[in-house]
Amino acid sequence: MQANALERAKGVLSDEITAEQARNVQLEASIAQKKTTDYLIQKAQDYDFVKQGEGLIAVERSAPSASAPHAEGGRASRVSRWIQLFFGTR
Repeated sequence: MQANALERAKGVLSDEITAEQARNVQLEASIAQKKTTDYLIQKAQDYDFVKQGEGLIAVERSAPSASAPHAEGGRASRVSRWIQLFFGTR
């Protein structure tokens, strides 16, 4: 009887692993889609950072240094908030 319970538990865990692997594939596809330029442009338009027909320039920068001045007396500028929205803190 214990062997049957172990086999059932093994089957349930195997099904859960399969489901999580499928979810992982979906999440990786979502990440790849979100890294595209078209996605970024669409999100920028959704949040009115870029109007239809306007260009979009992406700037990648290194981590902020302690001596770097902050615009607007410590309040994040519109551009830095936009960058943080799409790329997060690194």
